[in-house]
Amino acid sequence: MSKKIYGVGLDGKVTAPMVRDAVVKCFYEAHCNDAGFGKKAPVEYCEELIRKAFSDAGGDFDNPNKEILKKVVAGLENFSTQFRDQEVIDNHRDQIVQLINKLE
Repeated sequence: MSKKIYGVGLDGKVTAPMVRDAVVKCFYEAHCNDAGFGKKAPVEYCEELIRKAFSDAGGDFDNPNKEILKKVVAGLENFSTQFRDQEVIDNHRDQIVQLINKLE
C-alpha cells in the first residue's frame, strides 16, 4: 500500500496541481480546521488564503509549477508563525516538500 500525503500517493506520478490540492488540504487540516473560529471553517476559506499566497508569490493557482509551489509554501509557513508552533509548521512543511521534490 502506497504512502499518501494529503491524498497524494508517493509511489505514482505527482503533478503540480496535485501538490496544490495537497497544500489546500494540509492548510485546512493544520490551520483552518482548528483556528479558533468556534466551528470548522469552510474549505473554501482556506482555498482563498492559498489563492492569495499564490498571488503574493507571483503565481497562478490554476496553473501551479514547482518554483511557485516552493514560494507559496514559504509564504504560508511565514503566515502560520502567527498561529502555530514552529514544530507543527515544520512537520506540515516537510510533508509538502516531499511532494514538491517529486515534481519534475
